[in-house]
Amino acid sequence: MNWNTRMRLGIPAPETPDEIGAQPNAVDVMRRRIEEASHESAMIANVLRMARFQGMSGEDTYVLLAYQALRLLEDAHQREQRYLRKLPMPWMKPEGKAGG
Repeated sequence: MNWNTRMRLGIPAPETPDEIGAQPNAVDVMRRRIEEASHESAMIANVLRMARFQGMSGEDTYVLLAYQALRLLEDAHQREQRYLRKLPMPWMKPEGKAGG
């Protein structure tokens, strides 16, 4: 793997908002996008590999994938909140007061 290549965490956003939802076989499109993303996303690849190794059904595989993705999202959100709480608040001049 080229180290200059950006690794993805999940699936890139669709080109248009209705790219998947407007298709009659939307679930098949989503499955295909997940499989394609497993080549670039370590998280997706690891979950799919683990599920297949354990012989999980397709439904259980996608429940595991959703769970791991939601945990990762929550962890990222918590890290962001901790970081934002540590930032100093900028000084703000009270409105209506003449500075001088």
